[in-house]
Amino acid sequence: MHKLFGLSKQPALHKAVQSGEISDVRVMLQKCTDIDQADKQNGRSPLHVAAAAGFDVILGELLDRQSKAAGLQDTDGNTPLHLAAAGGHTRCVQLLMGSRNSDQRSRQQQLQLRNAAGYTPLMAAAAAGHAQVVDVMLLAGADMHSGVLQGRVTIGHLAARGGHVQVLAVLAAHGFDLRSDTLDMTTLLHEAAAQGQVAAVQWLLQAGLNPAARNAEQKSALDLARAEQHHTVVQVLRNAAASAPPAAAAAAAPSGSGASSEPSTPTAAVAAAIAARSSMQQQQQQQAGRLAGQLVVYPENEQYKFYPAVDKRVNM
Repeated sequence: MHKLFGLSKQPALHKAVQSGEISDVRVMLQKCTDIDQADKQNGRSPLHVAAAAGFDVILGELLDRQSKAAGLQDTDGNTPLHLAAAGGHTRCVQLLMGSRNSDQRSRQQQLQLRNAAGYTPLMAAAAAGHAQVVDVMLLAGADMHSGVLQGRVTIGHLAARGGHVQVLAVLAAHGFDLRSDTLDMTTLLHEAAAQGQVAAVQWLLQAGLNPAARNAEQKSALDLARAEQHHTVVQVLRNAAASAPPAAAAAAAPSGSGASSEPSTPTAAVAAAIAARSSMQQQQQQQAGRLAGQLVVYPENEQYKFYPAVDKRVNM
């Protein structure tokens, strides 16, 4: 089969997609015999290239031309949905999961496929801090409980590790148990403290996580923060421990079963996230006249609508 290559040995359609010019893409689509051809550099199709760049118009054009690459993985195991999710390209994510993707099988499978690092697209979005994308994917049926890395590292741990408070709020609003721990009993608070994520530590404390909880090595979040010399986090945790009631300060560490055995009563921060999430969704439905089953369409460059009170705002 004849392949169209430019001087750089890159397929011509890939080069047209990278340009971001839909007119150039349409010209090359008329000449190209294989719109899903993978490049030799990293095994990416034109659909991968468009998704990674956030070129939603071009991505939609490729889907309309019956591209079947949505379920294909590049040399790093990434599907186009992985790349769109990791880049925070909400509209591209919606297109790949929507009806313009005529490959119904890939529409279902792409949510579960893992890349070489073990990440599902939802995990990639959470790790990168893209709260809108996480929310859209959860509304579309992504399972936030199935994406667990080796050692039972959850999607919540990924968000806490990166200090992505808005993602934590989205997960909480969708019912994620913030008290989840790993096989070595590392809580989300441990994870945030070890990385020096001040805003995440504050939010998790407001959400009710126990600052006295210890991991399998009998280390508290304070111990980890002190070891890494995260001085602001150390002070936040000391203040939390000082103000905690005696019963909470003496509480046992998580059981290691995946979550604490304490009752799951929503705290003020989590309740605020749930209430705000519900209010935001109702407003969007009223304003957009959204039909059942359609995905939420976020206005261009709009900031995420709810944010439980913390001292530091974290932008997407």
